[in-house]
Amino acid sequence: MNRYFGSGDENNTRDMTAFIRGVDDIRHRTGGAVLLVHHSGKDPQKGERGSSVLRAAGDTLVLCDKTTTFPGSIIECVKQKDAPEFAKYVVRRKVVDLGPDADGEPRTSCVLEQQEQQRTSFMLLAAKEKEQVRRLWDEFGANPFGSNKAARVLDLSSSGGNAKLRRWADRGVLDNHEEGYRLSTGSRQGVLADCR
Repeated sequence: MNRYFGSGDENNTRDMTAFIRGVDDIRHRTGGAVLLVHHSGKDPQKGERGSSVLRAAGDTLVLCDKTTTFPGSIIECVKQKDAPEFAKYVVRRKVVDLGPDADGEPRTSCVLEQQEQQRTSFMLLAAKEKEQVRRLWDEFGANPFGSNKAARVLDLSSSGGNAKLRRWADRGVLDNHEEGYRLSTGSRQGVLADCR
């Protein structure tokens, strides 16, 4: 966005409003969508740089945040005007071959490849929760387990264990099973990958 903002000040409401009017003009003239790529401020938790007019005018805001806990970036919907926000997911960079250029030199580019959702669910767990999932793996492996047994393994009360297991099932960390739960395929892959 900065490249096309011109001589204005992105922190100034009047300048940002003029920029948004220009973006709206492009949308109306082309009938298309406009995707702006912008940077967060010094503290990503406080949102993007500049005037809040940008956030207010956006229909959808997506945060792409590189992580140091595993290779890849987390994609998170932080605003969705006319639809439900989508769940976080993980993408990894993949280099693709574009074939040779006019001089015969190799050309490559980078694409983002979405990771399988169940594996993403495990990857997005906090370190303490990953450790709890590992304890379930050590105790039950790929076998199903009841919530009371799992609560004992996790050193939680029965109600605390039930709440955690339901939350993990909703997020794809666990699969529901007639005997209770089982670690999802993605979680099993995540535990095994972390052990290598």
